[in-house]
Amino acid sequence: GPLRQRWTPRQPAPAPTSARLDELGRAIFGNLPITNDRTGNKVLRKKLKGPLLADYYFDQSGVDPDVVGREIMKGWMNEREKHRKNQLEVLRRRGKGPPKKGSGKRSNR
Repeated sequence: GPLRQRWTPRQPAPAPTSARLDELGRAIFGNLPITNDRTGNKVLRKKLKGPLLADYYFDQSGVDPDVVGREIMKGWMNEREKHRKNQLEVLRRRGKGPPKKGSGKRSNR
């Protein structure tokens, strides 16, 4: 008759060791091995900020940002200048304005 092989119990599965579990985790989830080296992974895991910033700032296609800036600043600078001149006038009347050119604190007249 045919050769009969003796039945033997299968090898028991090796006990799960920490190293083996880490290896399996890496294989399944793509975890990186734990070392003290800096990998920059923390930064790479963060959500990207580019799209958020792009949505926040209005679309400036075809517009020179300098021109836009000057338009915005034009009225504001006039207001500010007016205020500054006003303040200077008030200070000068009280004798507290800036000294004449060349007669500052450090000049020996």
